[in-house]
Amino acid sequence: LENARLLAETQRRARESSALSDVGRDLSSSLDLATVMDRIARHAKELLGAGDSAIFLPEAGGTTFRAIVAHGDAADQIRATTIVAGQGIIGQLLQSGQPELINDTQADARGIQVAGTDARIDERLMVVPLVSGSVVEGAMAIWRTGGQPFDRRDLAFLVGLSRQATVALHNARLFDETKESLERQTATGDVLKVISESPTDVQPVFDVIAERAARLTGAEYGWVFRFDGELIHVASSHGVNAQ
Repeated sequence: LENARLLAETQRRARESSALSDVGRDLSSSLDLATVMDRIARHAKELLGAGDSAIFLPEAGGTTFRAIVAHGDAADQIRATTIVAGQGIIGQLLQSGQPELINDTQADARGIQVAGTDARIDERLMVVPLVSGSVVEGAMAIWRTGGQPFDRRDLAFLVGLSRQATVALHNARLFDETKESLERQTATGDVLKVISESPTDVQPVFDVIAERAARLTGAEYGWVFRFDGELIHVASSHGVNAQ
C-alpha cells in the first residue's frame, strides 16, 4: 500500500512538473496572451480533474473582471459573467489576494451562483489570484463537482500555474509597450522626414500628422487645426470623405 501511494505521488509530481515545463516553453515561444492563458487554463483543468477552469483579468477601471479564457461545460456562462471585486467567493479573493480552496461552495456564505448554471451538490472551487508584488492582476479558478476534495497539494500546483500566468501578463504588457514605443518613434521619424522634404510647404506635414495621429490612437478620424489669432481653420483631416 505504501509503495502504491509513493508511486501515485511520484507520478503526480511528474505530471505537474511536466505541465509547468510545458507552460514555460509556451511563455518562451509565444507573446500572444490569449494563447498562453488558454494553455495554462487547459493544464489546470486536465491535471486537477476539474470540470471547468477560467482565468479572469480586469476590465477598464480595475474593479470588475471577465474571463479571458474558460474551458468546460459552463465555459460560455463563465465568459459571460462579470466578477465584481469584493463580491462572491472569487470577487472577495481577488480583493484579498489570497489563494483558497472551497470544497463545498453551497455551504460558503460568500457564494454567488454563475448565471445560467445550476447549483451542484459537492461543488468544489479553487481560486488563486494573480499577484505581482502587492498588486492583484487577475485570478485563476477551477471547479470540480464531486470526487475527491481539493487538498493543499492541488492548491500549491495551481499557485505554481498562477505564477506562470503572471509572467505571461508581464511579457504581453512589455511587448505591447515596446511595440507602441517603436510605432511612436516611427511616426515621429515620418513627420521629420516630410518636414525635411517640404521645408516651404506645411500642408504635407499637416497631412502626415493627421494620418499618423489617427493610426497611433486607433481613431477613425484625425484632424489638424490652425489658429490665426481670431479664427480656427481646418488645416488637414484624415478618414473624412471629401464628398
